[in-house]
Amino acid sequence: MTARAVCFAMVAFSLLAATAAPVLADDPPQPGSVRAVRATVESALRVTGTIEVDAAGTVVAWSLDQPEKLPPEVVTMAAANVPKWTFEPVTLPEGTAASRMRMSMLFVAREMPDGSHRIALRHPSFNPLDGPWFTVAKRGRRVYPPGAGKYNVTGTAFIALRIDRNGKVVDAMVEQVNLNVVDRERTMEVWRKLLGEAAVRAALTTELNAPEVLFPPGVDALVARMMFVFATEDAPAPAYGEWSAYVPGPRAEIPWLGAGDLAATAPDALPPDVTQVAGVGIRRMRPTPAR
Repeated sequence: MTARAVCFAMVAFSLLAATAAPVLADDPPQPGSVRAVRATVESALRVTGTIEVDAAGTVVAWSLDQPEKLPPEVVTMAAANVPKWTFEPVTLPEGTAASRMRMSMLFVAREMPDGSHRIALRHPSFNPLDGPWFTVAKRGRRVYPPGAGKYNVTGTAFIALRIDRNGKVVDAMVEQVNLNVVDRERTMEVWRKLLGEAAVRAALTTELNAPEVLFPPGVDALVARMMFVFATEDAPAPAYGEWSAYVPGPRAEIPWLGAGDLAATAPDALPPDVTQVAGVGIRRMRPTPAR
C-alpha cells in the first residue's frame, strides 16, 4: 500500500461542470497509472420515485421524489425514458388496475476524451410497495478494515447473497466494489479486496425476515443483493439531488447468480438499505438509452 492514496474529495470533480482539457491522442495514460484510474471516474446521482404498471406491462403513471431538488437535465432525461419502459405482463389481483412500485434510478455521468460529458440512466430497480418483502432483522457487524482506515479509504461493496427459508445468509460473494479514492490500479485492487472481504463477513452474519410466500415450491434459497458502505465519520453522505464521484470497480461473475433479472441489472444501481431479490416484483423488458 502507499500513502499516495488520497481522499477522494481532493481529486473528485463534478463531471457535469468540469472543463478539463482533453487528453491528447499521442499522450495516453500508462495502464494502471493514477492518471489512467482517474480517467475512469464516474459521478452518480440516485433518484427515487414511484411507478404504476398495468397488467400488459405498460407504464400508466410515475413520479419522482422531490423533483425540485434534482438537476433539470436529470428530470428531463427521466421524463423522456420512464414512460417508454415496458414490463413483463402479469396477472394483477382482481379489482386492481395497476401494480404500484417504488422505483430507484441511478444517473451516471462520465467525461469523454473530447471533454464532453455523457449521462446514462443505469438499470433502475423496482420494489413492491405492498409486501411481502425481505427486511433486515439483524444487520451483521461491519468492521472497517484497519488497513483501509489508515489511509481514509472509503467505498461501497455490493455483495451477492443466497438466503435460505429461515432468513440466514448461506453464501456471499463480492460482486463489485466502488472506491472513493484514486491511486495506482494495483493499490486500488488491494483496497477493493479489503472492503469486499469485510462486507462478506458482515453479510454472512446478517439475518433477514424471509416471508415463506416468496419461496417457490422446492426452492430452498433465493438469490439477492445487498450493499455495504464504508465511510469515515466525518465524511457526510451526499444529499438527495447531489452528484457524488467514485471509481467504479470491475464486476465479478457470480457462479450461482445465473442469467435472471438480478444478473441483468447493475449492482451499483441498488438503493441503500434495500435487499434486492431475484424473481420478486415486475421485470422490466426494455433497455434504457443513454445520451
